[in-house]
Amino acid sequence: MSPLQNALSSTGQSTATPNESRRSPSSNNLGRSTACELEWRLSEGLLSTLFFLNETYFLRGSPREAEYFARQAAELAEQLNAPAMASRAQAKLGEVQLHMGRLEDAHSSLSSAADRLQGMPGLDAADIRRLNMEYLMKTSEGDEPAELFEETVRMLEDLDDAFQQFDSVAFGYVVDGLLSIYV
Repeated sequence: MSPLQNALSSTGQSTATPNESRRSPSSNNLGRSTACELEWRLSEGLLSTLFFLNETYFLRGSPREAEYFARQAAELAEQLNAPAMASRAQAKLGEVQLHMGRLEDAHSSLSSAADRLQGMPGLDAADIRRLNMEYLMKTSEGDEPAELFEETVRMLEDLDDAFQQFDSVAFGYVVDGLLSIYV
């Protein structure tokens, strides 16, 4: 044994060559899962930053910059194959376009955002419906915005009921556990 191998074995480190350690399936999976987790965390942080910049410029009154960051978020979400994030980015883009008065572009972005969610209820879907109501209020004079508003309220009430059921199930176990300790 060489002095280097003696030193490594005395510290508890492996003396396997780099090729041998690459062949180890457990270390390979561990490295791959850690890398994937890190990539997703970085991607999530980048998307959050792009959404934050979009919102900041939008509230500041700089629609072109807000539109730029919404487009960047949409492109990144597409590359990540994250349809929910792509939908959110398209909705943000549609909102900026709606407030810029580019109604056809806004309608296209909002339709794309709604298509990506494919009828899934949630806060993003409610936000898209809100934006569609704004679009309809600017383009039509019929009862469509009121009907869409009623549908959105029903969807939010259903979500509220679902969350309340979840809360009662989740916290029911906690209360039962606490009561069994004191009884």
